[in-house]
Amino acid sequence: MNRPSGSCRWCFCLLLRSALFVVWLTAPAWLCAETISGTVQDSLGAVIAGARIEISGGDLAQPLVLASDGLGKFTSPDLTLGAYSLQVTQDGFELLTKTVDLRGPVILQLTLSVAKQQVNISVAEKSRAFADSDPVYRRLRQVGLGQTFRFDNFSLACGGSADTCK
Repeated sequence: MNRPSGSCRWCFCLLLRSALFVVWLTAPAWLCAETISGTVQDSLGAVIAGARIEISGGDLAQPLVLASDGLGKFTSPDLTLGAYSLQVTQDGFELLTKTVDLRGPVILQLTLSVAKQQVNISVAEKSRAFADSDPVYRRLRQVGLGQTFRFDNFSLACGGSADTCK
């Protein structure tokens, strides 16, 4: 009866060793957490406070949303190694998308471009019902040119002052 007890211990010891080995293999992935940090600025180098930074990818189930502080700086919490996508937005600026392969701490300098102003102008088409309805316009259209004459080799002599021509 001594044998089953020793066999159980041996199985338990083997199972414990296997579990510890699996933990030893996967622990570096849990321990290797890195950060993405940086500064958000405009094209002239002025910092942009309150910019929205959305980080997605890696093992994130949902995008992580951050905001730049008063100095334009941001720092992500610990992220696992992998590929991440950053989208940076701020009113008055174009959307910036950046891809990062996180293998260690990453410090970014993100520069936003000023948004191009879009102006839409709508001109209502002139209604044909009102075309040529102005009486002065109609009268001018009816006057026409009248008689015309052609002159060849004609010269006009002017007197002493520029105002008087004969």
